[in-house]
Amino acid sequence: MRSHVWGNVKLDTTGLIDRKVVRFMSDASIYAYLSMEQAVADAGLAPEAYQNNPRVGLIAGSGGGSPKFQVFGADAMRSPRGLKAVGPYVVTQSDGFRRFRLPRYAVKIHGVNYSISSACATSAHCIGNAVEQIQLGKQDIVFAGGGEELCWEMACEFDAMGALSTKYNDTPEKASRTYDANRDGFVIAGAAVWSWWKSWNTPWRVARTSMPKSSAMARPPMARTWSPRLVKAQCAACRWRCMALIRRSTI
Repeated sequence: MRSHVWGNVKLDTTGLIDRKVVRFMSDASIYAYLSMEQAVADAGLAPEAYQNNPRVGLIAGSGGGSPKFQVFGADAMRSPRGLKAVGPYVVTQSDGFRRFRLPRYAVKIHGVNYSISSACATSAHCIGNAVEQIQLGKQDIVFAGGGEELCWEMACEFDAMGALSTKYNDTPEKASRTYDANRDGFVIAGAAVWSWWKSWNTPWRVARTSMPKSSAMARPPMARTWSPRLVKAQCAACRWRCMALIRRSTI
């Protein structure tokens, strides 16, 4: 490959997720799962505020799915063992939607649950659609976001079309800087971002009192991000744009 720069997520998941659950997950699923857990914790949501409630939904997506496990499944099928080598978990690991059903089951979400895939705008569209579900009166609370994983199977496709940064292989800290006139492409990375949105009329039930009601209502709770600094900045910019749109509408 021509591009040697990437945003690696150094995350030890040992003990963070039950092994019976993690076997169904791809890297993006893991990032999304942990990000959602921390978003709930940061917001101070009590379990009774969102679990087993048909008025609480989840909308999340992935722009690229998981080429890593799609390639694995195809290679396994071509091996001497054939179908037996594929295994039963490749579907949930590779599918762009099913990877986000796992967080739903983990936190017992019973409302709407689907994915939107729109390339780099995926998470933003999921967040926007979550807000629309509340505006339409169909949901009271919606968890929204997305996740992507880093793998050469996906990176090579972007590298082949000349979309990745190649001039800064020796100085990766200078690659793909915002407003840089010499920027020659983007840096591929794995990440997840998660947030939750609620109707103004939904009772505010929290597990702790560290977040005042007034400030929490003025802005969405922060969702943790397992990502490089650049992705965090982009997610923050997206969040504030969404807030500006909400202020001009009625929820």
